[in-house]
Amino acid sequence: MSIYRIFNDQGVEINTIIADEAFVEENYPGKYEYVGEIPVKPKPWDSLIDIDAFMDRFGAAKAPVMNSTNTEVKSIIDGLMSKSWVNLSLSSLESSIDTIMSIETSLTPAIKINILATPVSAADNAILRAMYFPGQ
Repeated sequence: MSIYRIFNDQGVEINTIIADEAFVEENYPGKYEYVGEIPVKPKPWDSLIDIDAFMDRFGAAKAPVMNSTNTEVKSIIDGLMSKSWVNLSLSSLESSIDTIMSIETSLTPAIKINILATPVSAADNAILRAMYFPGQ
């Protein structure tokens, strides 16, 4: 649905409505102006991903990272694995991934982009939504 301004025969704005273009064209031909789309309010879980789905985003780097003997990498991974989900919007997460990348060369910039920028799907946070947002 979109937002439209409606004008009278004199070109004076008389209303603002939410409708689809077919409705506006049928009922106000030539007397409307498209304003924009209705803003979609993000869901509270849009940037949250279940830990297993998060680790799967590491792809080929998952095993080397998970099995790293480096104390910094182990500390980061242990911290992540102690959680049920990960908030992809946290800047500290990107810093942690950069730290891992500087140590484990199997974690490439392309994998980092996949980890952080791929939208979270319903399957990626199904457990979290079932536990904390039932029926959503």
